[in-house]
Amino acid sequence: MVVRMSPHLLGETLVKLVQAGKLIPGGGVTPGCIERWIRNGVNGAVLEICRIGRIRYTSEEAIQRFLEAVNQNPELPAPAIRRLSEKEIEQRKRDLGLSS
Repeated sequence: MVVRMSPHLLGETLVKLVQAGKLIPGGGVTPGCIERWIRNGVNGAVLEICRIGRIRYTSEEAIQRFLEAVNQNPELPAPAIRRLSEKEIEQRKRDLGLSS
C-alpha cells in the first residue's frame, strides 16, 4: 500500500499527525485511527499528509476535506450490533465471579 504525499498541504494550516486526532469534532481519535485513515482510507477517501524532514503532517483543511468526503455517502453500513444470549450473559457473569 502506497501513502500519497500531498505537497500542496504546505500552503495550508499544518498540524503534526500526533495532534490531528484532537482536531476531529468530539476528539479522542487515536493515532492508530489517523494512520488507518492515511493508509486505508474510509469509503475511498484518504487523509492527505506531507513530510517535512522526519515529521509527517496533515492540515486542518485536509481533515475537513476528509470528513466531508467520508460523510458524503449516506449509504454507509450501520455498525453491526450483536446481542448476547442469556446463556452467554450467565457464562460471562460466572467467568467474572458475579454469578451466585
